[in-house]
Amino acid sequence: MLYYYLKTFHLLFVLTWFAGLIAMGRLFVLQCKALEDQHTDHLVLSRQYKKVAKWIWYYMTWPALVLSFIFAFWMIHLRLYHMADSWMQVKIVMVVVLMAYQVKCHLIFKSFQQDIQKHSKGYLHYISVIGIAFFVAFLFLMVLKDAMNWVYGTAIAPGVILIIGILITRINRPQEQ
Repeated sequence: MLYYYLKTFHLLFVLTWFAGLIAMGRLFVLQCKALEDQHTDHLVLSRQYKKVAKWIWYYMTWPALVLSFIFAFWMIHLRLYHMADSWMQVKIVMVVVLMAYQVKCHLIFKSFQQDIQKHSKGYLHYISVIGIAFFVAFLFLMVLKDAMNWVYGTAIAPGVILIIGILITRINRPQEQ
């Protein structure tokens, strides 16, 4: 019974972690727009975006990451035999890649906190879409892990999300500039 409580808390914090990453992706785009436009109202928005981003990043995303790892390691400790399952090995690789994404987002976050814009709006749109694609991949893996279909869902669904996101970004780009 303990395992299922741990799993519930793990999922809760993983979803919170993803919510923070996805929200930050959009905030990066908004901060980029605010820094590009030097009007007074945009400078006020830029300061407000920095406050919101700091709150989401330090009080939501990072704590959720740490707590999801604590519950994950606790669950693995209780059911070590899952480490032999192919879905778990794929999940661990995906978590490592997600951590690299988190570090990249942290570097972007730190630069925006110093009012330094290192990346274009288009690049930041892609960063935002990648967060959503990660979420979809993990969702398919979590739900379909016991079926062979998880392989297709984990690989194909995020790819479709990335393609749609990139197309939407390219379609909307001329209107924004």
